[in-house]
Amino acid sequence: MTKARRSSIFYYAVLILFVGGMNACSPTKYLPPGESLYTGAEIDLNGPKKPKLKRSSKKEMKTELYTLLRPKPNASILGFRYKLFAYNIAGHPKKKHSPAAWLKNKFGEPPVLLSSVNLDKNVQIVDNHLENQGYFQVDVKGDTVVKKRMATAVYKVNTNQQYTIKEVIFENDSSEVSRAIRGLASASLLKPGEPFNLDAVVAERLRIDDGLKEEGFYYFNPEYLIVKADSTIGDDKVNMYVQFKRGTPEEGKRIYTINDVFIYPSYSVNNLVSGDTSKRNAILYKDFYVVDRRNLYKPRLFSQAMRFSPEDYYSRTDHNQSLNRLINLNVFKFVKNRFEDVPGYPARLNVYYYLTPLPKQSLNAELNGNIKSNNFTGTQLTVGWRNRNFFRGGELLTINAIGGVEAQISGSSRGSNTYRAGLEGTLTFPRYLIPFVYLNTRSGFIPKTNIQLAYELINRQQYFTLNSFRASYGYSWKESPKKEHTLNPISINYVLPLNITKAYRDSIVNYPILQRTVDKQLILGTNYNYNYNSQVTNQPVNSFYFNGNLDLSGNIAGLITQPDLKNGDTVRLFNVPFAQYVRTEADVRYYRKMGPRTTWANRIIAGIGVPYGNSYELPYVKQFFVGGTNSLRAFRSRSVGPGTYLNPALINNTSKNYIYPEQTGDLKLEFNTELRQKLFSIVQGAIFVDAGNIWLYNDNPEQPGGKFTKDFLKELAVGTGVGLRFDATILVLRLDVAFPVRKPYLPDGQRWVFDQIGIFDKSPAWRKDNLVYNLGIGYPF
Repeated sequence: MTKARRSSIFYYAVLILFVGGMNACSPTKYLPPGESLYTGAEIDLNGPKKPKLKRSSKKEMKTELYTLLRPKPNASILGFRYKLFAYNIAGHPKKKHSPAAWLKNKFGEPPVLLSSVNLDKNVQIVDNHLENQGYFQVDVKGDTVVKKRMATAVYKVNTNQQYTIKEVIFENDSSEVSRAIRGLASASLLKPGEPFNLDAVVAERLRIDDGLKEEGFYYFNPEYLIVKADSTIGDDKVNMYVQFKRGTPEEGKRIYTINDVFIYPSYSVNNLVSGDTSKRNAILYKDFYVVDRRNLYKPRLFSQAMRFSPEDYYSRTDHNQSLNRLINLNVFKFVKNRFEDVPGYPARLNVYYYLTPLPKQSLNAELNGNIKSNNFTGTQLTVGWRNRNFFRGGELLTINAIGGVEAQISGSSRGSNTYRAGLEGTLTFPRYLIPFVYLNTRSGFIPKTNIQLAYELINRQQYFTLNSFRASYGYSWKESPKKEHTLNPISINYVLPLNITKAYRDSIVNYPILQRTVDKQLILGTNYNYNYNSQVTNQPVNSFYFNGNLDLSGNIAGLITQPDLKNGDTVRLFNVPFAQYVRTEADVRYYRKMGPRTTWANRIIAGIGVPYGNSYELPYVKQFFVGGTNSLRAFRSRSVGPGTYLNPALINNTSKNYIYPEQTGDLKLEFNTELRQKLFSIVQGAIFVDAGNIWLYNDNPEQPGGKFTKDFLKELAVGTGVGLRFDATILVLRLDVAFPVRKPYLPDGQRWVFDQIGIFDKSPAWRKDNLVYNLGIGYPF
């Protein structure tokens, strides 16, 4: 949009506000002759006298009826129809893309005329709706009132008592389907004493259909059921009769049994040939036939996925889970199936699965960038190779080569670039690999065993070079789309310094805590992670997210060697002291939809690590930190804490290439709250408050004030700010501007700094020291 066009639109916007306030009473000026402006509807609702309708119920009913009426009047604020006004003053623009055309067609709204109101239709809609709610004796009348070409529709609604259910009677013959329906009656949605409701009737038919599908009634359809309501029994009550419709086919009343299962794992969608669906080369494995002419897959692969077996009753759950599990193997591009009656054998089904493979091997590349709140800008390139069905059992071998760089374009660490290079290999088996034990799950997801080996080289230019080796063996499985578990019984991490420069060694003399960054580290652990996310399947008004993990290290080694660091007894493996600790962390989030355009997001993170035995503190790679783009946005990453401690390097940064220790701790507490409001198009605004800190489990004389105490709440850092989000669905770009309002390292009683805020000061000193800009990808939480 050009500057001139923006100026024109701004001019029109100002004109709307000014003239609109002076002339809000002239919306009828441009109406066609003989027409009136429709301003909305009024509903005069009169309920039964005994018992009298509650005021809250009456208000709720009227609100519901208003939503049914059409058309809707022109939008207004305090009686001012601003969109209609914009439409009128724009006139008849000659240019299609002019500001006036934008005002008229994009922002404006044509008048809603009385002639577009169909009273009879609205009366019928209201009547039907109330009858469907159990108000069988209702009288609805509609009329219009016109004053000075302004029209209102008035609906008078008179209802008697709402009918309630007295009894629900199900089909009582001796057929299998009737017995099955009666077995489902205890969970009926039609309950005696509840008001009659057509929506409940529809839902009851679907509920019965779902239940019957689980018991083998493959051909049953909810349309075969009819629910009759007898309102002649008196006393404003109805009896409900659940019956079969006339002409219900016999196959809909039969229980169907699985006969044979056929799997075609090399089915071609584009080049269908007879061999694709021929049964000639079928191999019987356990309970199913596999037709794999090229012998690409081991038959046991499908035993993990299939939920059907011969002689089983048909079940919709087994049907859907078999499809889901085949898809989740990540070996097949397309998965479809069909059921076929077995000729000469009534109530028996053959099942056919047609699987189209994905390419066995593939290459992919991913390039990403990041900007951190400490002014470091970086990029990372990942090149990956995948081999699906590596051992013919659905295994997935992934090898990724990773390279990246981070540099500070401006600032005290300019020239101190960080280079990363690494190689990572993961072999995933679509089943549990547990010696001498066979396990499987009943959910719609295949369990997986993951074996991972990784190496990374980190070169912090001018300071140090580190080698990092990682290995793990573990399992991942899903209970449902919302719940996921990961368990790694074996998790090893070995960090070895390769080169430490003289400049960095000299810095250690001034700041001894820098030593822990380049210490040798050996972690021999076990970890477990549980994730729950209610946003996966829908977008409810209230949604929750929880991620919790437990990390143990050195327990078995500690039991064997019995180290005691506090008494000077340190045990080494491969000349490296092994880490011994218990660490847990929980991330809890709550999202509340305040309206169609507004969301309130909240997060609490709490973590604690307890070092013992062979360790005095958590290994550096396992410690907690706060600050940065997705944490306390008013503070630089890893610049807060622990506790009330203030790193002197953050004050005495007179050297051009000074090194300041990154602040980490053994405990963490963080609170975040953010109100997100859609502004227009893909643009959202946000206002937020962040609070938190980290602490040490044991005293460290190099970091006075860092130990966790009962006064921890007095030591929280607090920041606030505003931001913009550009949500393009596939990518969310975020810009946040924040500043601190509470600094925990200041003396007690002086930590709140509201009186020092100087956003609009002429001097830039405050803005330079306190404003923190965060550019990120995705929402912070």
